[in-house]
Amino acid sequence: MVEEFKNIHGRKLTRGIRPFLLIPKVLAVAVYFGGLVAAAAVWFIVPGPQNKLDPTAITRIDQIGRLFDFVIVPGLLAAILFGVLLFFQHSASFARLRWWQIKMVVLLAGVPGAHFFMSSRLALVRAAWHARDINEAAERQLSAGFVVIMGVSTIVVILGRLKPRLGQNWARSYPTPNQTRRTE
Repeated sequence: MVEEFKNIHGRKLTRGIRPFLLIPKVLAVAVYFGGLVAAAAVWFIVPGPQNKLDPTAITRIDQIGRLFDFVIVPGLLAAILFGVLLFFQHSASFARLRWWQIKMVVLLAGVPGAHFFMSSRLALVRAAWHARDINEAAERQLSAGFVVIMGVSTIVVILGRLKPRLGQNWARSYPTPNQTRRTE
């Protein structure tokens, strides 16, 4: 006689689409953050132009531009897309969580701000290098932009991964309908 199979250790089959959205989101975040680290490494580690007439100096800024165009921005857009799809599965619950609210404020202010700041600084440095000149102010601002974006991205990843309570007691603030509050 054949015994009936019982799944006592594995994932339930009724988990839905969440695992299939979570894995690509994690990969997209890894591509975004890895591309950001690679661009920062090219900027900080690869030596800059030694003089204004160096014809190979522009390749460094072109490499960073390509990393932004083909790795960082697509990785960020994919992470945002999968994050939105994951949010819509449990939107009412997520909207009440403080860590999620802070993450959304940081992303809504940070992503457009970082995009416009970094693209303008990159354009200034590129224009100066094409003119065989060095714009030290734009280079310092680009360096500071990399540091700030890496820091903010790290905070967003930590918020999404650790999901800290931030002083919020979920059980007390939002009891289930079956629970009654104890009065003391």
